Amino acid sequence: MKMQITEHPLFNLPIYQVTLPGFSQYHDEIVELFEGLIRSGQLKAHENGYGYQTRTDLLLPGAYGKRYFHELLASGFTVACKGILERTRVELPTNQAWVNTLTVGWANVQTREQFEEESPWHDHLPATLSGCYYVSTATGDEGNLQFLNPLMDNIFMPPSIEFTPQPGDLIIFPSFFRHRPGRCPNTRRTRVSLCMDSYWTIRGAGVEASDGRGTGDG
Repeated sequence: MKMQITEHPLFNLPIYQVTLPGFSQYHDEIVELFEGLIRSGQLKAHENGYGYQTRTDLLLPGAYGKRYFHELLASGFTVACKGILERTRVELPTNQAWVNTLTVGWANVQTREQFEEESPWHDHLPATLSGCYYVSTATGDEGNLQFLNPLMDNIFMPPSIEFTPQPGDLIIFPSFFRHRPGRCPNTRRTRVSLCMDSYWTIRGAGVEASDGRGTGDG
């Protein structure tokens, strides 16, 4: 799977903007899927996390009756993560390689919110890399992906930075980087991000790994 990976430094930490071939054709269908789950009451606010968030079963084969979450989204995310890890400063001996041990995913849906509170700042440890694929974004400047300055007492940097994603963007970042989605009190579009955590380890070359996709805490 060929994809373009663009690095953006925030507070001297890298985040990566990735293209995911073949997935954009399902955007409208995915928005309709999760809007329908909200209308039917199957997806309730704050049941699994802030806002309308699903369980961490998105990447299982056939989840929600859609194989593309497993076959395209999960596969593309793990390929991108491996490419990112291989470009870090860690130089592995020829007999070792990065191996994916687990990848989990869930959907985060934001509508025209009447919630008073904001999503809390959080990280995704002990995962290695985390990602958000943007199926649709909110209108205006709402719902941006916000990152918290890890050095809050640094007067030469802002306390946080917002990254403005576009539909089709897969944003990948170190799982320890604290972040949150911006609120969407006035949006005229449903914001759907597909969120993922990927766990990696270094093992001897030739060691077989599982497909790395399953359930777990996200």
